[in-house]
Amino acid sequence: MSEIVPIILCGGIGKRLAPLSTDKRPKQFIQCFSGQSSFQNSLKRAAKIATDYILIICHQSHKSTAVKQAQTLNINNIKVITEEISKNTAVAVALSLLHTSPNDRLIFLPADHLASHTDDLLITDSFKDDILCFGLPIRKNDPNFGYIQHKNSNVIQFIEKPRKPSIKKFIHQGDYLWNSGIYAVQHHILKTAYEEHYPDILNALNDKSILQKLPSISFDKAIIEKSANLAVIESNMLWTDIGSWQSFLYNYCRYSLLGKINDSK
Repeated sequence: MSEIVPIILCGGIGKRLAPLSTDKRPKQFIQCFSGQSSFQNSLKRAAKIATDYILIICHQSHKSTAVKQAQTLNINNIKVITEEISKNTAVAVALSLLHTSPNDRLIFLPADHLASHTDDLLITDSFKDDILCFGLPIRKNDPNFGYIQHKNSNVIQFIEKPRKPSIKKFIHQGDYLWNSGIYAVQHHILKTAYEEHYPDILNALNDKSILQKLPSISFDKAIIEKSANLAVIESNMLWTDIGSWQSFLYNYCRYSLLGKINDSK
C-alpha cells in the first residue's frame, strides 16, 4: 500500500544564530513563535498531509525534545530516527529509505522553516517519475536563499545564495523562484537517484566506520543538482527560512503580534 510520508529533517545546529541556538537547543526547537518552535510548525504541516505516520530525523541528543514537542501538539503518529553522527542532509534523507516502503510518497520538510497555506504539498500525482521541487515567488532581493531557474515545470539550474545584483536580474527575467528546500519523491525514485549519484551513502548507512569517513554534504549538492528527472511547481504557500538573525527576529516579532491580536479577540 502506498502512503504519503512527511519527513522532517531537524539535525542542524543553526550556528548563524549563536549564542541563541546551541548544540543542546538548536534553533528549530526554540519555542519563540507564539510559544511554538519552527519544528512544531513543520509538525502541524506534516500532520495535515500524512496518511499514516510522520518520520522525524534528528540527532540522538534531541530525540526527547522532538517527542515532547510533538506530544504538546497531540501529534502521536510519529517515528523518530536518530543520527549518532551528523553528516548533513544527504545522509539524513538516505536514512529515510530504510524506514519507508518502495511505493511510499516521501515529502521532505526542513524543520527550520515557517510556513502556512501548504495545501499544494499534496499536488504531486502528476510528477510520479520526478523529484518535485517546491519553488516560491521571489518576494524580495535576499542573498540568503537558494534560487531555481525554470521553464514551465522544468528545472534549468539551481543557484545557491547569489549576490544582490544577480537576484535583481532574476527578478527582471521572471523565470526564477526561491528554492523552499521542500521536495516530494517516490521512494523507489529516490533510491535510484542515490544508487546513481552517491552509492557510498547507501553502503555506509549500516556501517559507522564507513559513515565517519564520508564528507558532510547536503542533499541538494549530492542528489538534487545532479539529477535529470527534476520538476518544479510554483507554490502558493507563505514561507520563510529563519536561518538568519534578521529573519528570526522579524518572525519572532510577527508571531508575537499575531498572538496578542488573537488573545484580544
